[in-house]
Parts: sequence; C-alpha cells; structure tokens
Amino acid sequence: TLLENESATLDALSRAVRGHDVLHVAAHAVANESFPWRSQLLLAPGGAAPDGAASLETLRAMDFSSLRLVVLSACRTASGPIARGEGVISLVRPFLEQRVPAVVGTLWDVDDAAARGVMTRFHSAYANSRDPIGALQEAQRALIDGGDPALRSPRSWGAFIVTAPLP
Repeated sequence: TLLENESATLDALSRAVRGHDVLHVAAHAVANESFPWRSQLLLAPGGAAPDGAASLETLRAMDFSSLRLVVLSACRTASGPIARGEGVISLVRPFLEQRVPAVVGTLWDVDDAAARGVMTRFHSAYANSRDPIGALQEAQRALIDGGDPALRSPRSWGAFIVTAPLP
C-alpha cells in the first residue's frame, strides 16, 4: 500500500499497516533532544493528526503487531537522549515497545538522494534474505563500491542503523 502526499495521513497509515509485515516511512522527522517524547514524524494533515505530526505518544497508541520490519527513512529517527535504565528515547522506541523485531532508523540528518540510494539497495537485499542487518550491510557495501563518489562517503549511508527489542 502506497500512501503519498495528502493521502499519507496518520489515520491512513494506521489502516494500511494492518495485515502487512513491512512499514517504510519516507518522510520528514523532527527529533526533540530536550523533550524526546515530542519528537515527530511529519505526515499529511488530517484526521487524528490535524497538523500531520505523529509524536511518540501518538505512535504508541497505534497497533503495529503485524509488522516484522519498520524503516524510518527520515532525519534522526534513531537519535535521542539516553534515559538511565530506559535506553535511547527516539522515534524508533514505539515500534520496539510493540516488539517489532527490527527497526531501521537514522542517527543524523540524511540527504534525500543518499537515503534513496541506501533504501533501494536495502529493500532489494531484504527481499532476498529477510535479514535486515545483512541487508543494510549489503546496501552500505554496494554504495562504498559503487560508481557514485558522493554515495561512497560514510556520511551518505552511515546514519542508518538496525535496532531490535531486548529479548
């Protein structure tokens, strides 16, 4: 299910994840280091999120139980302060709390073209292996060895990490 532009609302996302095992969000995000629970994925306005902002609390209220993989291809989705005994408080957290087995996020701001290069290769490798860590490694190696000098730099692909919940 592809949601884009004005159809990419929080309500539509909530309906679309049912019955799917992979969620890929390619959007803008705002990480709030001072108040991490106010960090947001920016979706289209409408419904439950009139301004389009999906905060940690909003995401916590959604059902992601069918998902095996979540990809948050947006700026600093895996970045946040570390709370003692809690770990990193970031946009990745609501998915881990719901026991999604793997969440791909970013540690710093990412360039759209670089993210597209990483994610295209990642999803191709993931489709073959169903191994998110191996797929990300394969995508990153492909960019290092690729023909585009701008994508060889760790700055273009190094922000992407895979996070999994504790057993």
